[in-house]
Amino acid sequence: MYVAQARAAAEVVVIVVVVVIVVVVVVVVVVTVVAVVVVVVLPAVAVELAAAIMIKRLHDAKLLHGINGSLQAMTTQHVIYGSLQQLFVKCYNNSRDLARQRR
Repeated sequence: MYVAQARAAAEVVVIVVVVVIVVVVVVVVVVTVVAVVVVVVLPAVAVELAAAIMIKRLHDAKLLHGINGSLQAMTTQHVIYGSLQQLFVKCYNNSRDLARQRR
């Protein structure tokens, strides 16, 4: 009788431990995916969006015309993209340095 109860209790403990491990693994995977999206994807999307807005404003201001303007826009977009990317990298490095200094 006691052996059966002990065995049932052990089975419950094993099931609970397995469920906890699975939940922890799922949470870690989800947090990792969210962190990758926040650190990699969102800045890239923000840079592309900012570059597109700047190019549209240049077109609206009649600073870019025709085929030459399109080539100029592409060149400008690469320059804007590069400078914004450097800005994001600089901000990231500064925040990382500040975090190190706080420790």
